[in-house]
Parts: sequence; structure tokens; C-alpha cells
Amino acid sequence: MKLAKWTVSAVALAAIGLGSWQLVSYLHNQEKTGGTGHGGTPGQSAAPLPPTPTGQPVRISAVTAYNPLGTGLEHPDTAANAADGKPDTVWTTSKYDSQLGSWKQGTGLIVDLGSVHHVSAVHVEAVGGPTTVELRATAATVTGAAPIEREDLPAYGSALAKDIGTDLNLNPAHALDTRYLLIWLTDLPKDVDGKFQGRIAEIKVTG
Repeated sequence: MKLAKWTVSAVALAAIGLGSWQLVSYLHNQEKTGGTGHGGTPGQSAAPLPPTPTGQPVRISAVTAYNPLGTGLEHPDTAANAADGKPDTVWTTSKYDSQLGSWKQGTGLIVDLGSVHHVSAVHVEAVGGPTTVELRATAATVTGAAPIEREDLPAYGSALAKDIGTDLNLNPAHALDTRYLLIWLTDLPKDVDGKFQGRIAEIKVTG
């Protein structure tokens, strides 16, 4: 009888175009949950499913300056310029007499997606010259206030992606489900005064 149920399900799902890996996953879940489509014991709510890739733009809820290794935030009043849809408005770091690495490991921006989303790619448009940028992220379970202090920096872990230039594509190699992204600048271009300064015009996130 069980074999018959699987056979009927397989035929029905194949008819609506599910791939073989999807079919096996579906049938396994049906067998495991008794055909309810939900995990857990009867009478209990199923755990929420993680976000799935959409290939669509993810709306950015807020952008804030993040400078845990410095003495204060760098131009927090213009941080929102990095995600306002206007490439001619920018967020800038402070100006440095020498390259950023001689002062501290980096500085950057926290991107708040408003809730946990799947992130497949992040595009950063820098201005003024080649800039080295890393993409970092907190765990998917972090949905409260973003870490802001120096001791909170390790929560973002190591770089999930890194690029150098002005048209930066940061594509994490592994699945990433998170609310907060850290756009972490580690090397800055020189400006016309011979100082080092980072400038970010736009950040775009793809689900």
C-alpha cells in the first residue's frame, strides 16, 4: 500500500514539473510527517521554513555607519545615501593620512534588511578609485538590534565575499540567510588632496 502511495505521488508531482531532487525531498517529507507536509508531532506548529532564493531585489530597511575600531561613527548623517537609489549621493569615510590598514582593520556600513532574508548577491558601487570591500554577516537568528560596539565585531565573522574596484560584486559562496549585512572597507582610494577616503554611492541586495 505504501508503494502505491509513493507511485501515485511521484506521477502527480512529475506532471507538474518538479525535478527529481525536489521529488525525493517531497516524498521523504510526506513519509516522515504522514502526508501533512509539516514536521513535528501532531498538534504542534511546524518550525518556520528558512528563506529561499528569489533572484529578486531585497529592500534595504536602513543603513548605518559602523566604526567599532575608531573613536566615533564616520559621517553617520550620510549613511542612508548608500541605499537611496541615487548614485550621485554618497556616504564617505573619514579622511586618513595613510592607508586604512595602518590605522585599523576597517570601517564600514551595517545594512538592515528589516527581517531575515536569503542573500545571494550584494552589489556595491564605490566612487573615487579602487576600494577593497568585504561582505560579512551575522547569524540568521539575529533579528534584534544590530551589534554596534567593538566587542560585537567578531559576531560578523570573516569575509563571506571580497572584491576590489569601484563596481563590486560580493557573492557569498554558501547559502546566507540573515537580517544584517556588514559592508566592511579595508583599503581606500586616494582623493585629490592625497588623503585616503572611501566613498560608497549605492548598495543593492539580491535575494
